[in-house]
Amino acid sequence: MTLHAFDEGFISLDRVYDARDDLTQGKKGHLSALLEYHQQWAMLQVLMGKEIPVL
Repeated sequence: MTLHAFDEGFISLDRVYDARDDLTQGKKGHLSALLEYHQQWAMLQVLMGKEIPVL
């Protein structure tokens, strides 16, 4: 489900979930995956205009 167009592409819940899966399944280095997850989540919150609990 795409939520909003963003300068560098589309921000979607799928991208947030993919970043979370990378973090929990060790597909990337832990720090890289953690940063990606938080970046995606922060952009989603900005676009939604409110703070949302972490998945």
